Amino acid sequence: MIPHKGAVLLAGLLSLSGTALAAPFTLHSTDFNNAGKLPVSMGGGGECSGKNISPQLGWKNVPAHTKSLVLLIEDPQGANGLGVTHF
Repeated sequence: MIPHKGAVLLAGLLSLSGTALAAPFTLHSTDFNNAGKLPVSMGGGGECSGKNISPQLGWKNVPAHTKSLVLLIEDPQGANGLGVTHF
């Protein structure tokens, strides 16, 4: 018996619902806010003052099979206004 098209679509949607409802990956820090500035103490090297202290980071709901995470920080004022990307 060939299933009705509506039943196949419903079965497909039900199989995807677990993925669609999964909690999103989040990265958080107690040291800075989203789109906020890092404390000066975390700067270091080159022309940056500070003690080169890494920010506190935490994450939730890392996708299965993830092997590593990368945090990119864009500094639009770095390099005399040309911008610098840190990771």
